[in-house]
Amino acid sequence: MQRALAYGWSSEAHGLPLAGAAKIALDEYLLTLLLHHHPHNYSDELARSVPTPVPGIVRRAERFLIDNAVAPITVSDVADHLGISLRSLQAGFRQWRETTPTAFLRRVRLQLVRDELLRSAKEASVTAVALQHGFSHLGRFSAQYRSAFGEDPSATLRRGRAELARP
Repeated sequence: MQRALAYGWSSEAHGLPLAGAAKIALDEYLLTLLLHHHPHNYSDELARSVPTPVPGIVRRAERFLIDNAVAPITVSDVADHLGISLRSLQAGFRQWRETTPTAFLRRVRLQLVRDELLRSAKEASVTAVALQHGFSHLGRFSAQYRSAFGEDPSATLRRGRAELARP
């Protein structure tokens, strides 16, 4: 999906040098914030309850997120792909998975980073692998990684190199 957001608020011309998924995510966040917290003609419609999708939609969304985790996708892209509203997708994840689609995608990407760190050659770095998988705030990435796996990403990289060095 080509979106006008790609040329939106976070362009380099306006002073925020963001790339790929980070730029799209910032644009999406700012627009969502504006839509949900600033009164407008559709405020009442947005405030109404949303029918919860069936679990099949959630499973299809999870599959799409897993299959496309290396691409700079957003939750809106998933909703568009499935032909449902963003709110329905979020409600489905809240009800059936007790998480959000964004948190699910983050977890998938963290697992991809972990897998790559465990099989990385000597020239790979945690920074390069994290940036490659859409993590632009390295401090936050390290905290999320540590929370998910109980160790620092650098420890995983060292362990992976040690295992690869064994005969």
